[in-house]
Amino acid sequence: MNLFDLVKSQLGDEVIAKVAGTVGETPAATAKALTGGAVPALLAGIVSNFGSSENGAARLLDLVSAGKHDGSLLNNLAGALGGGAQTDAILNTGKSLMGTMLGSRGDAVTDLLSAFAGVRRSSASSLLGMAIPVILSVLGKQKAAGGLNAAGLFSALGAVKGLLPSIAPPGLAAALGMADLGGGAAPAAPSTHAPATTPAATPIPAYVEPERKPSIVPWLIVPIAAILLFFGLRNCQQKEPAAVVSPPVSEPLPDAAPAAPAETVELQGDANSAAARLLAFLRNADDTNVPRAFVLDNLNFDSATSNLDAASSRTIDDVAKVLAAYPSAHVELQGHTDSSGDADKNRTLSQARATAVLNALVNRGIAADRLSARGFGADNPRVSNDTPEGRAENRRTEVVVTAK
Repeated sequence: MNLFDLVKSQLGDEVIAKVAGTVGETPAATAKALTGGAVPALLAGIVSNFGSSENGAARLLDLVSAGKHDGSLLNNLAGALGGGAQTDAILNTGKSLMGTMLGSRGDAVTDLLSAFAGVRRSSASSLLGMAIPVILSVLGKQKAAGGLNAAGLFSALGAVKGLLPSIAPPGLAAALGMADLGGGAAPAAPSTHAPATTPAATPIPAYVEPERKPSIVPWLIVPIAAILLFFGLRNCQQKEPAAVVSPPVSEPLPDAAPAAPAETVELQGDANSAAARLLAFLRNADDTNVPRAFVLDNLNFDSATSNLDAASSRTIDDVAKVLAAYPSAHVELQGHTDSSGDADKNRTLSQARATAVLNALVNRGIAADRLSARGFGADNPRVSNDTPEGRAENRRTEVVVTAK
């Protein structure tokens, strides 16, 4: 299975034309940025993050399943990427997974694609966001049609690794922080300074004091100084004492006007709910310590899925109201599980759940560029997992304010 060719085959002229219209670039530049840049970059990130073992490939398949990337997106890809609510949803999903695919190198890859294809940076970012669901949908389609399993995907990712040097845009390895596209860390840059050399010592001749002739200057110093002293004293006696002017006394400045109170936000939850505590924190201009985390109460998912139950809508409604009232606030949705089950699957599930909350907030009008999602699995427990109560407390979703 040639994964690159399978993805590329979905990005025909009709799809490229629609995408170009959506991002506001020419079809030629869009094709170069998407097919020639974004897809290879994301495949390189996938190989690096999931391609080292069959276990990693299994985690990628779990991500495909958790996000319901079953391949149906590909049935009308041109329509899905031609603008509107569906395109926005695809972009939000892709951008929420950017960290999963590219780690902390998303900004560097975006800059590279912008320069490589001559498109705006915002366009490069959107094209990366669109490409992620396309790639996952291709995998989902292969899984549904051909029974793609972890072993088969691991083999396919190995083939992609060998192909990357020939399809990647120049500078991709550096943008991803790799020594090469095989995944190694970039080596330290060699020193550009040549070793210092010590020149041979040159004999310095001894200094010889030149012969001096008698000078009359010392004999003139005393009478000149006497004359200057006489006239200086005379001038001082004739001068009137300078008037002492007191500085003006300034009037005290009035106190600064107090900041206008934040608009009223009516919440459905009680005064101690996560949304209420989030609101209090954002209202307090004196408290600037971030990040600040709030555990979302009354937020639940169907067992082993990322499907929010109906009762969770009330909590998400309240959080959306608070974020709408404070448009400068940026938050990260963080998913956590208990320690039961496979650690990698828990991490994938927690990422899918955090993404589900992010999408729910976007659907309520919160701008996607203010939100990010990250799944930690069982890596950050609040309490011990030794008891049912502890495990229940550790299964949580947090909203973390990263900027006020």
